[in-house]
Amino acid sequence: NDLDSQTVIAKVRNGLSTLTPKQEQIVRMRFGLSHKKGRKFTLEEIGYHFRLSGQTVNRYLNGALEKLEESGVRDILENMDKYRLHSDIFLPIPPFHT
Repeated sequence: NDLDSQTVIAKVRNGLSTLTPKQEQIVRMRFGLSHKKGRKFTLEEIGYHFRLSGQTVNRYLNGALEKLEESGVRDILENMDKYRLHSDIFLPIPPFHT
């Protein structure tokens, strides 16, 4: 891993800021960035939170990950365990209003 932790944190925050609010919340929940202890929510749990099917959540997630691919943020998210940064970039999920 060639990136220092502050660079990784900045890169992830930057990438998340390019997503829609719902996409960002879904990504945070799925990859353990919405919970102090790094808890990763299932698609069904996320769907329950947003009142969406797991399949619809998966479509939002895939769209978000496509956006994050080019910047390298997708790779960071998919390998978060090796970076051990869950608590450093933790932000609580604000209530989502449709």
